[in-house]
Parts: sequence; structure tokens; C-alpha cells
Amino acid sequence: MAVISVAAARSYAQQAGFSGQSLNIIVAIAQAESSLNTQATHTNSDGSIDRGILQINDKAHPDVSSTCAFDPACAFQQGYRISSNGTNFGAWTTYTSGAYLKYMPSSTATQSSPAWYTFPISHGYITTYQGVGTDTPHYAEDFEAPFHTSFFFLEPGTIQKADYQAWGGEVYEKPDSGGPQEYVFHLDEIDVAQGQHVDAGQLIGLSGGQTSGGEHPTSIQYSTGPHIHFGEFTEYINSPDGEIPYGPNPGSLVAQAQDKGLNLLGGGAGTGSVGTGGMTENAPTPLGAQVNAILSEFPGFSGIAIALDKAEQFPGVIWYNPGDNVTWNPSTWPAIFDPSNYIGPAIRSVLDTIVSNTIPLLVRALIAFIGLILVIGLVRNAVNAAGFGGGSQ
Repeated sequence: MAVISVAAARSYAQQAGFSGQSLNIIVAIAQAESSLNTQATHTNSDGSIDRGILQINDKAHPDVSSTCAFDPACAFQQGYRISSNGTNFGAWTTYTSGAYLKYMPSSTATQSSPAWYTFPISHGYITTYQGVGTDTPHYAEDFEAPFHTSFFFLEPGTIQKADYQAWGGEVYEKPDSGGPQEYVFHLDEIDVAQGQHVDAGQLIGLSGGQTSGGEHPTSIQYSTGPHIHFGEFTEYINSPDGEIPYGPNPGSLVAQAQDKGLNLLGGGAGTGSVGTGGMTENAPTPLGAQVNAILSEFPGFSGIAIALDKAEQFPGVIWYNPGDNVTWNPSTWPAIFDPSNYIGPAIRSVLDTIVSNTIPLLVRALIAFIGLILVIGLVRNAVNAAGFGGGSQ
């Protein structure tokens, strides 16, 4: 077994082109995939083979020879290519499931920086329209966090959305507490995936909001400089500047985090959650995660475990409201709402609810069907092995 050290793996990854947070991520993936065993192999149910320190699959990447896959220098070079130069790690299930996170260093420069909510508020929560170019109403708080400040949510929950838009990366989380969703805008790097359960204080991504540079720069239309846009979300509403997320003032939630000293996991005090009542509590382990952990321990069931990781969550009813419950000042904000504004949101609500719930239903049905076939096969083999198969003696 040719197991190399973390320092050696980082050296190979750096030579391949990885740097900064992408370097930490790819080495953590290598640890989760192979325990840094350069000769590791794993045969999948479809006959394909995962090879080497990064477990590069021979069918998914036939252009990567086994000689290369088992050579750490070459493997990391191919990993750099597969990850689109260190910007997209979705090819590795240990990344999409979050298994790599426990190998992330707890003392990197980004993780030792002050918590994002300790920076000054540059643009507060504003419910009235104050004129063109004022970014109002503003149902969130902007924090003057430097570029690539680590961002984490203040409560444990499940990621509802994680993707890149014209205004940078945006991530929404549904808290386990049942309270309003938390969301962040303008991330330059996203380190979680939709459907993934995260703890309070777990790294979600790195801040952006810049007008140039970074992997996902924003235009001046959406951001004039680095910052973190954080809010609580209940619905989308219309405003003079178009449709925007609406939710209650997140100030009380931030104040609870400040009182507790919530920081990145492994980075100091306050690794619990911040509840809506001001009390702290430990995040419960989701049932799906418990089932996944159990199945992972039994040979032949790893495919089901991976499928459970990838299965989407049922979002339930998705409702788009044009904003009839929003407080606004008629003297400063023209009455832009009329009955016709309700038709589009109503149609969108119905279609999004059907589509968003049908896809996870089909995925879970497929998982259940495959699991049933496996169980029947195991029972049949056990019956035959016990001599009850009816064969000749």
C-alpha cells in the first residue's frame, strides 16, 4: 500500500495548479476517496473501476490511463482538468455528499479570519423605496467582509439551492428549527450542494461581491465591492427594481450568533446552532444521514448509500407572492401592484411545485426499486445457501 502524507499530497496538488481553497478541497477529497493510498482501487456494481488517490473512474474518464491514475502527480493533474481548474468538484461523490468536509483544515487563513457577521453593516434592512439607485427595499443585511471571507449559516439545516447567478453564488438553507430559510448572495465559491445537510458553522463557501477578479465576479449592477448579503427568506416579491427575496429582518438571528460567538466548526467556540428563541441546541442527525451511515457499512449497499446522498429533498408547496403583505409607503413607492400581477406568480407556483416534487419522487422510487431487487437477491442467495432451493442432492 503506497500511502503518502498530507504534505506530499498538497505538494502534488500545488504542482498540478491547485491553490488557495481549491487546494484544501482537492486534498480533502483525496483523503475521503482513498485515505491517500495512491494504489487504491474500487470495483463498482457496473464493473467500472475507481483508481488511485483520486479514485478516477475508468469508464467515466477512459482518457486517463491506469498508469496515470496510480501516479499521484499525474492523478492531481487530471483532477485539475476534471475539476475545471479547481472550480467544480461535482465529479466526486465525497464532495457532493459532504464527506470531504471532515478532512478540511481547521486552521487555514480563511477559517482563522473573523466571523463574517462581525464586520460592519454597510447596507441594512430597509422596507421602503428610497429612489433610483438606492437598492431599496433591501430585505437583508450587507456585511463589509473582505473578499474570500468564509461564510457559514447560523442554524443547522438542509441546502435548498446552491448555484451561480449573474450576481455571484447564491445559497439557500432550510433550518431544522422550521424557521424562515437563511440565504446568502454574492459568493465567489460554493462548497455545498443542493440536498446536503449542514451544521451551524459549517463552511458554505467564500464571499465575493467584487466587480473584478475571482472565479465568479459580479457586475456593478449587482455589487460595487466585496461584501456578504445575508437574509431570511419567505417568498419572492415585486419591487421597483424587479423581483427580489423577501423575509423578516435577520438582525435578531445575527445578534444571537454574536452573543454565542458562533464561528466556523473547528475554529473556536460556538459550534452549536442559534435557535429562534435565543437558546442553543445541537443539530440532530437527519434520518437520511443515519440510513446512509448504516448502509455504507454493509458490502453491496454502497450504491444505495450514494444514491441517498444524491436524492433531492421534497420542497413541498412553492409559492410566489407578488408582495401584497409587504409594508410600503405610498408616498415614496408608487402603487405598482394590480390584479394582473397575481396571474404570473400563481402559474409559476403551480408549475414549480409539480416539477420540483416530481423529480425527487421519481429518484426515490428508482432507489427503492433497486434496493428491493438487491434485497430479493440476498434473500434468494441465503435460501439457496441454506439448502432450501429444491436442487438435486
